[in-house]
Amino acid sequence: MRPSFREYHIDDETEFEVEVIDTWNMTIEKKGTFKGKFRIDLPGREYMAVRVREVK
Repeated sequence: MRPSFREYHIDDETEFEVEVIDTWNMTIEKKGTFKGKFRIDLPGREYMAVRVREVK
């Protein structure tokens, strides 16, 4: 499965930092800071991960 995007709706009040991790090429791409409902575009390749962390 190689989705081209991923949609999230976590919390309307808290900000989250989002990164896309390419586990095959061992790279991390910062996508920005979001809150509420947001969409993350993905490269459509295998072995991709999305890291969502709360901004403190």
